[in-house]
Order: sequence, then C-alpha cells, then structure tokens
Amino acid sequence: MSNPSPSEEHPYMSDFQAFLQKDKQYIKPWLVSWAYQNQRVNRSKSYKEGLPQDFFYFSGKEDLQEWVNWNLDYPHPDYFPSKENEQLIDISTQNDLNVFEKLELNVPADRYREVIGRRNMQDYRFANFYPVPERQKVRRVLDFGSGYGRQANLWTGARDDVSFLSMDGIPKSYCTQRFYYTNLGPKVFEYMDNPDGYKIDFQPGIYHFPTWRFDLIPDASLDLVMCIQVLPELSTRLAKYVLQQFHRALKPGGALMLRDGGNWLRTGAGFNLKEHLESTGWSFEFQPHVAHPDDIHGYTRIWRKTDPAVIKGSAYTRDQRLFRFAAHLDSLSGGILGKIGRTLFKRS
Repeated sequence: MSNPSPSEEHPYMSDFQAFLQKDKQYIKPWLVSWAYQNQRVNRSKSYKEGLPQDFFYFSGKEDLQEWVNWNLDYPHPDYFPSKENEQLIDISTQNDLNVFEKLELNVPADRYREVIGRRNMQDYRFANFYPVPERQKVRRVLDFGSGYGRQANLWTGARDDVSFLSMDGIPKSYCTQRFYYTNLGPKVFEYMDNPDGYKIDFQPGIYHFPTWRFDLIPDASLDLVMCIQVLPELSTRLAKYVLQQFHRALKPGGALMLRDGGNWLRTGAGFNLKEHLESTGWSFEFQPHVAHPDDIHGYTRIWRKTDPAVIKGSAYTRDQRLFRFAAHLDSLSGGILGKIGRTLFKRS
C-alpha cells in the first residue's frame, strides 16, 4: 500500500515529521532507528496480511488495528493463576474494549482477553508481585519502546497514583501510541502539543515524548524502567546508550524490567546484555525459572541500579572482620585458640 499524498496525511504523522526537523539538534540517525525492522525491510520480508508492515509511516486508526492484531498473534500460557489476576485481566480488557468500540475497531473480545489482557497482567504483576521497601515502591514508570502503548492500560487503569512515561522514536510506534493514549482516558502530557514548555513533573497520567529527549527525565527520578521485547532489536550503539540513560534516570535501587528472547542482541553481534549490565553498575535480582516458551512468553528479568546503601549495609564492620578472622584461626587450630581465650577470660 502506498503512502497517501501530503494533503491526506494523518496530522500525527505530519507532526512527527515536522518535529524531526524542529528538534534536529537532539537527533542522531542511530537514535531514531529500529535495527531489526530495517534489516527486515532490507531482506524484503513481510508480515502476513492484517499486521503492520511499514513501521516508518502512520496512516490512522487502521495502524492501531494492525498492531493489536500483531499482539493477538502470539498467545502464551498463564504464569499467574489466581483471582487477583482475573481482576487485572478484566480491567485491562474493559479499558481497551472501550477504546476499540469508540474507534470502531474490530477486535475479538475473548481473544483479546486471553492474549493481550493476560500479557498486560503478567507484565504488571512481575513489576509488583513481591514486597519492596517503601523507597522502591513503583510510582514513576518509564516504558521504553512502547509498541502501541498497551502497558499504560493497567498502570493508569488499575491505579491513580502512577506517573507513566512513554518514549519512542519510530514514526508508526510514536503516532500509534499518541492515538491510543488520547483515547484511553487518563490525562496525557503530549510533547508534540507543547515542546518548548514540556516538563516532566510527575503528576498522575501519561507523559508521552520522543526518544531523542532523554534530557527531559531528571536524574535519579524513576522507580522502574520497562523494556518489553525491545533491546534485542536495537543496534548495539543504541542499546548501550539507552541503558546508560536508564541508569542515570533511575533512583538508586530502581528496577529495570526486561522481557524478550534472552541476553543476546539479534542485531549486535557479540553483544551480551547480561555481561554489559554486570559491568556497568547493575545488580541482577530476579528471573523466573521457566522453560521458554512453554511456561510464559519471553524471559522476564529484573535488574536493580546498584544502591550504595545496600552495598554499605552488606559490608562487614572492622569488629566483624576481626571476629571472623579469629573464628577462622580457631577453626584451623581445632578449637585450641578458643579454649585458651576462654581460660584467660575466666582468670581475668
């Protein structure tokens, strides 16, 4: 399908193209590139009919329809069976069915519930399903490479205290997210509506802004960054850059949640994500013990930006080191040093 003439172009696409020019001082070609899709185009590989094809152009609501279809194409098992999960799935499903009905999109409710609704629940539960100290409670979330925007559904629909940040730099992705968020319900702070005065002050709602404006995120301000099926499809240069920015923007002890095919970048030959994170100030915290893809869709891992307070708290004091050294010597002596010490103590 050919792109429409400029006079027929969707306003969101026109805005995006205009901002590529307006913000050119912030933009590098590698920063607005989706390496995996570029390679797919170079190989002349197409998805089946009814799914997205050209990720660098936005036509309108049919693009949201295609992106939802794309997500519906990948069912997976239920990892969290419980009544609470069903409630979250119901919230997610109803929120989106309201959007689809408003836009007159044809999305099968049962299929949505069992695939996207369940996946939304799983991603939300992984980020929230075990206790953390109050300083690590998730209230400020960045969703990087947000797809059509589905993560905002539960983060803003199941809670009213979350500042949800969404970043993307690909035309179809960004414009589809903008279209979806506008119809979802929560307040949207859209960068392209007010670029010169745009400020992230962490009110409840959705902050939507482009990848080339990482500078808008204050240092040490976020509780959680999510990358869902994103990092392995980026170039090595872009992946390393965004990880550096995540580390800067997260609070000490803040979480990075990844879900994708594993630790190797498809597009970055020889780039091992796990080794890179271990060497750049991250601490590995959690990964479910699953046999992908039999148990769940994609490997979920949680990393923490290393918190100096945690490192300090886990270090031995001088007295503790001396005690451990004395205990080690006593063990080597077969307990003789301990007996001598206790005898001398009694005499004194």
